[in-house]
Amino acid sequence: MPQSDYRFILKGLEEVEKECKDLDISFHLLLGHAKDVLPPFVKENKIGGVVTDFSPLRVPAEWVSDVTKALPKDVPFCQVDAHNLGIWHQKGDARKRTGTEHR
Repeated sequence: MPQSDYRFILKGLEEVEKECKDLDISFHLLLGHAKDVLPPFVKENKIGGVVTDFSPLRVPAEWVSDVTKALPKDVPFCQVDAHNLGIWHQKGDARKRTGTEHR
């Protein structure tokens, strides 16, 4: 992957970290292969579940398979297609849609 791609990814992660901080959500960047670093992190921090974005590409699908096999059996793992998520806010008794679905 070109260095410019890594810069783009890291810049995006910096933005996510800031948004998480503003929302009082902890943010952790783990270095290494997900199958090697994520399962111990989940165990050590007593994480109740893992959610990842869906990708139909072969390599990311292999990553998901490897992580799923390495996670503790009692930790749910699910994939979502982030392109199909809508953002909803509840105000009073009515629900108001404030996001859009892309598909």
